[in-house]
Amino acid sequence: MKIISIQNNLGIPKYKQIIHSVEKAIEEENLKKGEKLPSVNKVCMEQSLSRDTVLQAYDEFKKRSNYLCYSW
Repeated sequence: MKIISIQNNLGIPKYKQIIHSVEKAIEEENLKKGEKLPSVNKVCMEQSLSRDTVLQAYDEFKKRSNYLCYSW
């Protein structure tokens, strides 16, 4: 199941869309505590995003809490 969804026409920064997608997956219990987020490279390839964009979103999670483990 894809947990990250990006829409180019929203006018919302893509890193914030990543954050929102993951938060939604947590709320809907599609992603549970201790589960890994998709790797940065996988998200970059699937969503046609730059590595910096994905890292910005993942770093934001790291700042917020240690709730999720994620892989690089």
